[in-house]
Amino acid sequence: MVGITRLGHSVGWNICLPPGTTPIVIGEMLCHFLQENPGVRSAEGDDLVMTVVTRSYGCR
Repeated sequence: MVGITRLGHSVGWNICLPPGTTPIVIGEMLCHFLQENPGVRSAEGDDLVMTVVTRSYGCR
């Protein structure tokens, strides 16, 4: 099994999620991000999730 999952290549995102990353972990990251950045709460949910995920799990 591949140790890192690559997502979003076809749409220009380079995301590598470590094995075992769950939606709960990403949800907690999103909550923390929103607490630190309340001014972005009006943004689209999918944009916020992609911002959080690419900051934390961008491939090198």
